[in-house]
Amino acid sequence: MWLMITPVGSDSSWDADWVPRNNPWGEIVGWNELSDAGFLWHHFTINYELILGGVDFSRRGIGVSLFDFAFMLSWVEIELNRTGKCLTSLSNMDLWFSFELRNELVYIQASYVEEVAVCSLGEIAELSSSAVFDSFRLIGKFHPECRNSHYLKNKLQGFLRL
Repeated sequence: MWLMITPVGSDSSWDADWVPRNNPWGEIVGWNELSDAGFLWHHFTINYELILGGVDFSRRGIGVSLFDFAFMLSWVEIELNRTGKCLTSLSNMDLWFSFELRNELVYIQASYVEEVAVCSLGEIAELSSSAVFDSFRLIGKFHPECRNSHYLKNKLQGFLRL
């Protein structure tokens, strides 16, 4: 399993002098007032490199939301353990992933990749936690002040309880 997330250079929300807004044209708010929509859909776009079971699921150049991507992947392990299947997608894009647990192996498909990847449930657990914690580390690196965000604190505490 390989995952690397990098900010989209043209997204000004990664700039050191960027001030929080709930949408790109909205009024300035503080980190505590930045809404879930601001974090999930309007700002902090990334490219990602993702290799599972030898299959390249990477996406570059389209910019997906950092936390939408991370939270989508965090759900996979939970659903596989609960039902043995997980169909998940990004909220604002037509990209989906299908995961199915069969005989201790996870079979993975995506809307934009022809190949089927096969990996262990342990690799999916590693992917789920890496996606979340790498996302928090990345945004904290660019905006240390966001660590005071109530929204992000609550999300992180929720993941630590899982």
